Amino acid sequence: MRASPVGTDGEGLTVVVNPSAGPALKSAPTEVLREGLPKADIVELEDPGDLTEALEKAVSAGARALGVSGGDGSVNAAATVAIREGLPLLVVPGGTLNHLAKALGLDSADDSVEAVRAGGITSVDVGRAEDRLFLNTASIGAYVRLVDRREDLEGRIGKWPAFVVAFFSVLFRSDAVEVEIDGELKKVWLIFFGNCQYTPGGVAPRERTDLADGLIDVRMLEARRGWSKFRLIRAALTGRMTRVHSYKERTTDHVKIRFAGGEARFSVDGETYDASRAFDVTKTPKALEVIVAKPGAPVSFR
Repeated sequence: MRASPVGTDGEGLTVVVNPSAGPALKSAPTEVLREGLPKADIVELEDPGDLTEALEKAVSAGARALGVSGGDGSVNAAATVAIREGLPLLVVPGGTLNHLAKALGLDSADDSVEAVRAGGITSVDVGRAEDRLFLNTASIGAYVRLVDRREDLEGRIGKWPAFVVAFFSVLFRSDAVEVEIDGELKKVWLIFFGNCQYTPGGVAPRERTDLADGLIDVRMLEARRGWSKFRLIRAALTGRMTRVHSYKERTTDHVKIRFAGGEARFSVDGETYDASRAFDVTKTPKALEVIVAKPGAPVSFR
């Protein structure tokens, strides 16, 4: 681990804040950051779509490290710029779930301020699918459709009501996806790819203990005869998924994917897109430097 290029007061750091991320009733951490890091450049966006441009301007202005406050999609976009420019990234929890921030032991904006003051930097793995990176998870199947449906609805009825409606819509209407994985043709309800190994087992993994293990966590729910979606979901909710023959999990560092029929929809860190018909899911070990609150510690935080 190398020493941080950022001063303990934030000198050399630019943090871009997406105030539209996170729960509606929770305020953005802009003032906490400005008070805790008085020499940092704290940029609050008016349009979330300007995130990448704001980070690139910071690079051009000579920033020695970048920071981001927002959801997993915002963190993903910031990490893409940080890796390309060879700069460390400060993650400030500002979204709803904050997967990477929590895995780094950063549960609040105050924790992120303390991380800057501690002056520690470490490196974490990055997953890749085509030309996109993922810091947390990527997926095929039901989850992609759930996100697409939720985004269609949330502008009208709000995020959480949209999630509930989308969940039941996918449950009753979603069809299996025909996909070839490492040369083997399968029909699946869901394939989950985790950047590093997650716990616990099953289709609802929650956390990682090591962010630089070199692994992709692959979990697959096949659409086999005799197992309806309802029986599979009941098994998932009761924690018995590992006993279901149509559920498989393994770890690897490279997966070859080919969509054999239907739409080629894929998601990375909660953002969905039209993918190529065939691509690889791979790992880039220790590709991203992050500012952490535990200088000298390994990348195993929880």
